[in-house]
This record gives sequence, structure tokens and C-alpha cells, in this order.
Amino acid sequence: MPNDANFVAPYRRALTLRWLSQFLNDPGHSDYYNFMAYKLLKSLRQNSDKIQHPGIKNDIRHKPDIVDFLKYGEKMQRYFKSFNKMSEGICYETSEELNYRIWCLDNLLFLNPMNDITNTLMAAKDILQFPNYIIEAGEGPFFSSAFSDIKNRYCKARYLLYCAVNKTYPGWLEDELYLIDTLDFVDYSTNTENFKIAFKLCFSVLDSLAMLLNQYFKIYDEKCSFTSSWIRQKCCHLENPFIDSLYWLSCDLTDINKTKNWKAPNPNASCLRILRNDFEHNWVRIADYSHSVWNNKYDYAKVITKNDLESITMEMFRYTRSAILYFTFAVTFQEKSSKISKEKMVEIEPQIYNATELL
Repeated sequence: MPNDANFVAPYRRALTLRWLSQFLNDPGHSDYYNFMAYKLLKSLRQNSDKIQHPGIKNDIRHKPDIVDFLKYGEKMQRYFKSFNKMSEGICYETSEELNYRIWCLDNLLFLNPMNDITNTLMAAKDILQFPNYIIEAGEGPFFSSAFSDIKNRYCKARYLLYCAVNKTYPGWLEDELYLIDTLDFVDYSTNTENFKIAFKLCFSVLDSLAMLLNQYFKIYDEKCSFTSSWIRQKCCHLENPFIDSLYWLSCDLTDINKTKNWKAPNPNASCLRILRNDFEHNWVRIADYSHSVWNNKYDYAKVITKNDLESITMEMFRYTRSAILYFTFAVTFQEKSSKISKEKMVEIEPQIYNATELL
């Protein structure tokens, strides 16, 4: 029925938030995800007389798990009202930092699960870490450190993207380079180069993420790669829903696959990997291809507009961020499923890096 769409979507979102909450490494984030689920379910309960879907109506009114969850939410409301006020006290030394963080929030680019459910400043930190995991005695925090390298590269690439979108560079940076004008409004600007660098760094992050997955899950394949074929062949024995998520995400980024009747969830996304290969091995010209005055049979460049480059790069960052989140959820799921006795667990507290010590 047409009206059901107004209730099915929030109901499914509430169930998803509750399910995901158990895979978040921060207890405060887990509580907030559950509270957001509670608000959705409470609204559905208040409007249950308008719901025509019999399954949802029955669940909202009578399912014991949901009834108990709604009672829990009522008790927690006062706590979360004060929790929301945290953003009001956050301030930054410069307007530049504030603008950068707001831009990241609005574009859902923080490595923080909270950024998926709020764009307030309390989500404006890249708090995501490699999940807690079991190690052998004498083993260093190498998985956590490898993840830090991936996270750092993503965050620095994100700042390059921000600069490409928002920053004005001095004119002298463009002067006296003696570049050739192809008369199709070619763009050699520093902003454009930052788009290209940020875009390529996203694929670098995905490749490193594949290696970390390869090591953590003890696959140990020397030729690992973030491709659908590699994940399908090497991870098929892993009963982990978030590995499945990584697989389907990688399907979108695959431009060539030998599987018969191959279909990706979003076939148009294959252009991202194709463009990455062109950036690395061919010539990509940022210009207005509709204004070429030359004989195009001699032009071997792939030509895209600056607007296309910006939108494609932003899309690439969303894929990359999703992959990083899926990976951390996959590790948490694996650790929760581990049959190793807690008595054999070794706990370590990694040293946190402080950049100011090097200044």
C-alpha cells in the first residue's frame, strides 16, 4: 500500500541502528545509536493507528523485544538530552578549522559512525579505531598501527579534497609554468591537481585496507587487492556479514570481471576504477570537451570537466569511508564470534601518537 512507505523505512532504519550498535567500538556511540532507534520506534508507536502494514503494526504494539526497548528508551531520555548539549560547548581556535569540520560533517566524511546519524559538532572527530582484538603474548599493536596509517592517509586526502573545493591559491603558483593551452578551456589549476591526488589516494587506502584484511583474517595472499574477484575467492569461507558488504562495495568499483552475466549493484560506479587507471597510466585532461577545435583522432586523452571531476572524487570518498567502516565492523563481528577463551586474552594499551612532540 502506498502509505506503508512512510512507516517501513523508519522501521527498518530503527532495526538497523539497533543491530549496528553492537559493532561500534565506543559504548557512547552504541548508546546513541540505540537512542536514535528508540526515537524512530516511539514515533511509529504514536502513529500506529495509521500503519496499514500488519507486521509492523503488530511488532510496534506487541513484540516483547520492542516493547521492552521502548521502556528502556523512556528511562534514557534525560541522559541523552544532556548528551546532545555537548556540541554547544565545542569551539575551535580558528574559523578555518570550524569551516573545515562543518564541511566534513555536511558531506558525511568523518571516520566516525556518529556522522551517519548527526551532523552536530560532537561527531566532528575521526574517532574510529581498529577494534579491540585478541593478540598473542609479545605481539605488538601492529594491526592497530596499520589501521592508523590507513586512517591518516584518508584524513589527509580529505583535507586535499577540501582545499580543492574551497581554497584559493596564489597566482604566482600558476605563473611561469609555460603550459600548453589546448583551447578547450583546459584547467591546470592547483585545485584540479588536488582533486586528482585525493582521488588516487582513495584507491591507495582501499589497497592498504585489503592488505590489512588479508593479514587480520590470516589469508596471507601475496597478491591481495580490493577487487570483487579477490574478496570472492579468498574470503568466501568467512561467515561475516560485513565481509559481504565489502564484497558488494568492491563490485561497484570493478570495471572488468570475468564472471558470466556480471552485474554490479551500481554499474555506473565502474567509471571510478577506470578513471583511476587513466590517472595512473594514461592522460586525463580536465577541460570542456564540447569546445575542442582540433582533429580529435589525434587526441588520446580522456577528457572530463572540472565539475565531473569534483562529483566523481566526492563519490569516491563516500565509497572509501564506507569500506573503512565496514572493515572495522567486520573485525568486531569476528572478535565477538571468536571461540578463544577470555582467559587467554592479552590486553595492551597502544601508545597514542602525538604530532606536537615532533614540532
